[in-house]
Amino acid sequence: MSNEHSAQYDKDTIAIISAIEFEMSAFRFMLDREHSRLPTVQGDRNSYIPGKLNSHNVVLAYLPDNQGKGTAAIIATNLGRTFRF
Repeated sequence: MSNEHSAQYDKDTIAIISAIEFEMSAFRFMLDREHSRLPTVQGDRNSYIPGKLNSHNVVLAYLPDNQGKGTAAIIATNLGRTFRF
């Protein structure tokens, strides 16, 4: 990850992990505003939707086409590598 993009990853303060894409869609509608997508980080297969909820910068995290507890663990692991909470 380049220094240019690392500051963008540092702006998010809350992560919402969804193991099912349908749940992620419900959270997405709760956002006050969506931010532009961030560049993909090598080795991280998660999909992220950054946004604003009230006064908080949040990121919605999900792994497309997979669901369940194991998927939630993978999402959390990759999230910790990519974002600096």
